[in-house]
Amino acid sequence: KQYNIIEKEFELQANEKKKILGIRLSKVSKEYWLAVTDISTQANRDNELRKFVEELHYNKIISEQYAKELTLVNKQLNESQKQLQEININKDKFFSIVAHDLRNPFSALLGFSEFLAKEADDLTIDEIKEYSNSINSTGRHLLALLENLLTWSRVQLGRLEFEPDYYDLSEQLYSLYNYFVHLAKQKGITLNFDIDEDITVFADSNMIHTVLRNLITNSIKFTHPSGSVNIKACFEKKQCIITVSDTGVGISSEDKQKLFKIESHHSTEGTNREKGSGLGLIICNEFVLKNNGLLEYESIEGKGTVFTVKLPRTDAGKLNSSFKTANSKTKKTSGYKFSK
Repeated sequence: KQYNIIEKEFELQANEKKKILGIRLSKVSKEYWLAVTDISTQANRDNELRKFVEELHYNKIISEQYAKELTLVNKQLNESQKQLQEININKDKFFSIVAHDLRNPFSALLGFSEFLAKEADDLTIDEIKEYSNSINSTGRHLLALLENLLTWSRVQLGRLEFEPDYYDLSEQLYSLYNYFVHLAKQKGITLNFDIDEDITVFADSNMIHTVLRNLITNSIKFTHPSGSVNIKACFEKKQCIITVSDTGVGISSEDKQKLFKIESHHSTEGTNREKGSGLGLIICNEFVLKNNGLLEYESIEGKGTVFTVKLPRTDAGKLNSSFKTANSKTKKTSGYKFSK
């Protein structure tokens, strides 16, 4: 019977040559056997095999990383392709809006002006005033259409700068009141403003001006004569709340599904057959979201609509000195409350 006593490897170096010797001590019957074997070649093979296995493991890890990166790249390519398709669809929709919604106002403008030029000698002063007012009204609506179309195109192309800063929203609303009070009066609509004093927000004033202008324009547009439009602004907790409400025609259930979506664009005539591009609310929603705000609405068809803009409230302690200095000379009242 054979008993293995010990097995050991030793590295032997002589004359700059390295050898690996394997030593086995065994007992066979009553004798001990000592076997010394040169296993240098086998050890080298084992080392090479170990390195090969390590390289395989490393290559497996690299392959898995490449596979993950490739999957991510494919996902990004698919998303980019989807975005490009949406951009192309929106672009086609945009041009169809331009072609359709601008053609009618231009036709009306040219028709009124041509008739006035040819028939002026035979018209009464009241008729001339009527046609002149129609030309003016059509021109205003056409300008609003162009402004919304150009603004939307700049947003899509990324050419609209975003420059938020602290500013007094109450002053902005007061200037809008002075602009819209005459338009409301022409249509026989009561315009009410109830604005708290010193409503300071941190936002892009140009974007918020566009939002408020569109919302007030829509309220006047969809309210019948003898109706009313109410604009209110105040602070609630950590937000500035601006509401634009009217006693107008309201929004149908079908049209509610189309708001804020250019792919389901629709344009509704106002109570005096005013035209629109349908882009106003889309732009409003994008601008409010850009300013970390929220645009909400409630509407009952036939009774009216309330649009609510919620913007982050500023911390008075964080106002920069330049803003305070610029507004320190402004004469304030206990807030703005108007009804015309």
